[in-house]
Amino acid sequence: MTNNGPKANPVSFASGLANSGSTRISAHATCASDFAAALGFTGEGDMEKIDALFDQRYAADEGLRKAVEQGRTSKAAFRNYYGLRASVAFSYGSHDEWNILRLINDKRRGAQLGVANQIASFYDGRPTPPSAAEQPVSNGYMGRCN
Repeated sequence: MTNNGPKANPVSFASGLANSGSTRISAHATCASDFAAALGFTGEGDMEKIDALFDQRYAADEGLRKAVEQGRTSKAAFRNYYGLRASVAFSYGSHDEWNILRLINDKRRGAQLGVANQIASFYDGRPTPPSAAEQPVSNGYMGRCN
C-alpha cells in the first residue's frame, strides 16, 4: 500500500484516535492487470513475452545471472511468477494488508468519523466499495488480525 495524497486534516483526528492511519488517505493493491499492463500482455503469446523479458534481463543483469547460477531462481520460476502468480490471489502478504486496512477503517467508523473518513482502497485499478472493504479475507503471513 502506498500513501498517495496529502495528509488528512488533523482536525478530523482531534479525539486522539491512535493507530487509525491518520496520514493515509488511500491504498492500492497491485493486481494481475497491473502486471499485464506493465509487461504488455495482450492475451496472445504472453508466456513467450515473459520468456523474452527474462532473456533480456539475464543478458543485462549480473545479479540475475549469479542468482540463476547459484540455483536461487530460474527462467521457469520467473515465468511462473509473472505469468501465473503475479496477483493478490497468490500473495498471503496482501491478505494481511487487506485485513489491516479493514481494521483501520472499522476503527475510523467506530470513532464517529464515518464512512467519509475511511481510507479509500483500489483493487485492479477500480475503487473498492466501502461495503466490500468491511469483509475480512483469510489470514495472511501474520495470522489473525484483531
